[in-house]
Amino acid sequence: MPHIYGIHPVLEALRAGTVRRLRVAERAGERLRDVTNLAATEGVRVERVPLEVIERLAHGATHQGVVADVETERSVGLRELAEGASPLIVVLDGIEDPHNLGAILRTADAAGVSGVVVQTRGYQPQPISNKALETEISNYARTSTITDAEGWTYQQEGHQFYVLNFPSVPATWAFDTSTSMWSRRGTWNPEVNDFDVWSPRTHTYAFGRHLVGDRTSGRLSVLDVTFGTESNGDAIRRVLVPAPLWCDPNEQRLYMSRFEVILQNGLGTQTGQGSAPVAMLETSHDAVTWSNQRTCSAGRAGQYMNRVFWLRNGASTLLWVPRLTVSDPIPWRVIGAEFEATGVRGAGRAA
Repeated sequence: MPHIYGIHPVLEALRAGTVRRLRVAERAGERLRDVTNLAATEGVRVERVPLEVIERLAHGATHQGVVADVETERSVGLRELAEGASPLIVVLDGIEDPHNLGAILRTADAAGVSGVVVQTRGYQPQPISNKALETEISNYARTSTITDAEGWTYQQEGHQFYVLNFPSVPATWAFDTSTSMWSRRGTWNPEVNDFDVWSPRTHTYAFGRHLVGDRTSGRLSVLDVTFGTESNGDAIRRVLVPAPLWCDPNEQRLYMSRFEVILQNGLGTQTGQGSAPVAMLETSHDAVTWSNQRTCSAGRAGQYMNRVFWLRNGASTLLWVPRLTVSDPIPWRVIGAEFEATGVRGAGRAA
């Protein structure tokens, strides 16, 4: 029997009479009063369970302390629908937007419709790759091997990720189904001064945590967005490269006088690595070669007004692109960026 979670979905299911089992967190508090009152009215027993049970059933998604087992509506044929006394049937064709379909179904239910006829076309695969990723993978196939590629998925913080590992390359890419965006992942290898394939290879959600197995050591670790270190204790290295700024064709050069990264500052640790966090900037005029690295303080603990910016960032006749690197084990939250420059095509705000 499928699970639903969250206050509003569970309330709707209770009103529809489809809830067969209802579990709420032991310390859910007053915010679930509407759910428990409606459950009592509908004759559904409320089970108080530990929060870990709720998190396991919700697979890490936002649950608001409540999970319900619901009975799904059964599908019937047109002949069975037509056998009723004076049936009212709604026939849909070409409705593809799920929001529109949901609105129609709710209206049909309120109007006492006997049934809704929809056309199913089966499950059609949709491409999620883009030209840049396809080119990258083609390069892998020419210079290495991709026959040992591995794919796995996990859900965290309301996002569903598909992770694609290429151990022989080595490289890892991850696709976020919520944003439809690809990102490069990896574990920093100081011996080669580059990223290796991402160390997690297996995943399970258990005991209220995301557990991953390390591909080399076999170590079992917790995957948590608030952690700043790898499973071996090394600080996680994060790199951000935005889209380039292009030189205006009517100008001879692009001059980047000031570049500022907008961060949530003042998140440094009290002692040890991370007590004086820094951001590192490199720039490129061709997106291939990079300048020397320059650092800027990201603010010690409590220095919330600290600003992260660099002056005199060079000139280019083609493009200008920054590469931001951070490695201190603190929460890094990049909000956006701003620049002061001349000769930029469509100059304005970079975010």
